[in-house]
Amino acid sequence: MTNNRAFFILPVVFLLTACSGGAGPSGGSRGPNPPGSASATGSAGPVLEGCLYVEARAFAGKYCSDCHSSRGSNDLRGRASRILSVDSYGEWIGSAGAIPGRLDLDSLELGPMPPPEYPVQPTQAERRMIVDWVKRGSPNTPDGR
Repeated sequence: MTNNRAFFILPVVFLLTACSGGAGPSGGSRGPNPPGSASATGSAGPVLEGCLYVEARAFAGKYCSDCHSSRGSNDLRGRASRILSVDSYGEWIGSAGAIPGRLDLDSLELGPMPPPEYPVQPTQAERRMIVDWVKRGSPNTPDGR
């Protein structure tokens, strides 16, 4: 198990380093979704397709899709979406175990996501909502329970 964890953490550490040193706040030529644009569609187009939990789709669209969608605008999207993809619910489930360690500011395993220089940051309540949902197994229900 330890070897699998190290195999997973190394690409995440590389991604965090690359995101932190990118060109501009989002590391790409275009900024993130503007504040208030959260919906099931981020700047990259639809996110978490197949997911019934609207709040998770809104969160992913607003805070994750620039880097973690194959249709995102960030220059690092290819590498980032291989670590965690928000394109579909099925892809999300495959990588969701990494979410609490990057979003729960009280128990970060690595640096936070989105990176601190990203201009749109989730509130503590939004972070708690998505971390709690993931810890429950990311149930594919309208209320996330």
